[in-house]
Amino acid sequence: MPNFVSPGVYVIEKDISEYTPATNPSIVGVVGFADKGEPHKPTLITSPTQLVSTFGEPSDDLPGQGLQGALEILAGPNGTNQLWFVRAIDDEESALASSRLSLGACPALAVNSNIFTEATEGVWVEISVRDNNNDFGFPEGSRTFHVPVPNGETNAQALRAAIGGSLSTDKVGVFWDDDDAGSLMGSENGILVGFAAGATASITATAYSSAAKDIDDIISNAFVALDSEGNPLIEEGSDPETPAWADTGNANGWTYSTASFAYKAESLWPGAGYNEVVGVGGAVKGNAVATESLGGDQSVLYVYENGSILESFTVSLGTESFVESIINTGNTDTTSEVIRGNLEEDGGSLDANPILFTKRIDVLLGDGVADANGTDDITPRFTKFIDGGVGMAGGNSGASENTTGSLVGNAAALPKTGMQSLDVEGVPITMAIVPGITDEAVQNELVALAERTNDFIAVLGTPLAIGNAQNAIDWHNGKLMRTSPINSSYAAIYYPAVKVFNPYLGRDIFMDPGVYGIKQMCFTDSVADPWFAPAGFVRGRLLKPTEVEVDLNQGDRDSLYSGGNAINPIVNFPQRGITIFGQRTAQRDPTALDRINVRRLLLVVKRVILDATQRFVFEPNDEITWEKVKATLDPFLDDIRRRRGINQFKVVCDETTNTPVRVDRNELWCKVLIKPTKTAEVIVFELNITNQSTNLS
Repeated sequence: MPNFVSPGVYVIEKDISEYTPATNPSIVGVVGFADKGEPHKPTLITSPTQLVSTFGEPSDDLPGQGLQGALEILAGPNGTNQLWFVRAIDDEESALASSRLSLGACPALAVNSNIFTEATEGVWVEISVRDNNNDFGFPEGSRTFHVPVPNGETNAQALRAAIGGSLSTDKVGVFWDDDDAGSLMGSENGILVGFAAGATASITATAYSSAAKDIDDIISNAFVALDSEGNPLIEEGSDPETPAWADTGNANGWTYSTASFAYKAESLWPGAGYNEVVGVGGAVKGNAVATESLGGDQSVLYVYENGSILESFTVSLGTESFVESIINTGNTDTTSEVIRGNLEEDGGSLDANPILFTKRIDVLLGDGVADANGTDDITPRFTKFIDGGVGMAGGNSGASENTTGSLVGNAAALPKTGMQSLDVEGVPITMAIVPGITDEAVQNELVALAERTNDFIAVLGTPLAIGNAQNAIDWHNGKLMRTSPINSSYAAIYYPAVKVFNPYLGRDIFMDPGVYGIKQMCFTDSVADPWFAPAGFVRGRLLKPTEVEVDLNQGDRDSLYSGGNAINPIVNFPQRGITIFGQRTAQRDPTALDRINVRRLLLVVKRVILDATQRFVFEPNDEITWEKVKATLDPFLDDIRRRRGINQFKVVCDETTNTPVRVDRNELWCKVLIKPTKTAEVIVFELNITNQSTNLS
């Protein structure tokens, strides 16, 4: 408390407005296989579109019904808008989809410094650039540049002033050796370079002494082409130190062998969903990578998804925006949501420096003088991406026969894998399912995880095509396809499967019935509260399914729901429709927790109590704090009572619960007594027939 020592008026603010926070009871955890997306990480999904975009479409090649089930739970007004999806994966079987973009050299012509010797008014240089696969040329086919006689400049500088050096809109640029460090041609010369790379890219240049461009005015010895090694082409019999210059120079670019050298773009995560394929109706699905030349050393790298541009990055093989500084090489600090990449040579990673797009002739031609990187005589210097695109291929989703280990996961791994990753801070699920998987070890571990965390209810479905009701009963009692019964208040079982139309597969399929058990729990939360039964004609009617795998009569339903059995039947009632007609947990003992509405009530109460009372940790363990705890919980529980979830309750937090021994151990104990509202599952009308003399008033 503050101490006031001088006269005055003071205002003290104290916050005593504690209340219990709201919680969302419809947060679902789904574990399953997918064709794309980050594995072993719970990912919050809020719409079907986001699910497909992140993890791909359902596929017959994927075990189980993880994606199908998640889509059903998210779909329509009856679903939830908060679902955490965990993609399981067999790391040994998974593979990254990839594509290899070709690299090449731009066509280049060395310019003789003597072209200005007899040209008193400068020269005109007619240039044409083209690519056999793309229209890279000037609109008119060629373009003429006027180059004034150098005035205090080198010939190369004069050329560049007229033609430019960007390789952008003019499709050509001029570069030269800045310091004339012993180069073959010296700083007086320049090099004309086309802006597109590859063997199909070409450049042609002719020099004239007058604008008329008469044949007699062609300047002799104007250009010399550079070969694929970046050296001047030497005519047979010529002095190797003296290139054979020509009036008109023609040069083609050069393409690296993609088998030995290329830019390899890989998907960030394993999976077949990145592979570019042609789907139903000719629609392109999957990812591709493409490049398009820009000015200078720059290109645009595009990432395509389903035939449309998803991402674009301006990259280069130069020093300013080298591709590896724009596109990440690993899975951390990612700039792309789809790919990572590396330059590769002979299947191994390559230091990119030796192929930088450089403006130095001495490095370009290889003069025996090492450049700043200690490198000389290494292929053409004007290296760029070759325009074009490549679809991604070769991905494997890691959905092997080892489904049990992949789905169960490893709680000791960092990070946790499989369903164990649901047990982390910040993933507040209240229901969980592994759709379409009825492996005993997987289902048992999901139930065990629910019991260990006390956070959610595990929803299970009986195996598809299990047969009649007796088979389903034997299954859940460990007598058919299982070796042990299912017995837990943290689990709920549904039978039989229901038929729905799957638009991604283009046909009807039978779905895991547990998916619709969860869906109706979410629907119940939206129209009532978690402590209302998610069953019956008010909250249990299924709108989308068209058929049940097995028709159940009254005797079947009685057997599934009584005699120690705990299976919730899904029934196709004539005129009423397909309806969930049971709300048992898998607990066999006859207590209040053998009902789903009570278990879900307790899940809500636990979560709110924990969230609301965290602030009392490290507070003084005395009567004042005890009263604050009680004052926090009483309104919350009374609100549930008024909303028909509790008949009576009592919160005890005083010296009877906080004995001296507990206080000495720094423990604060609070006892909460709840009398949950039971559901009317059996409604009986007694009809009494009386004689005429009976008074019924």
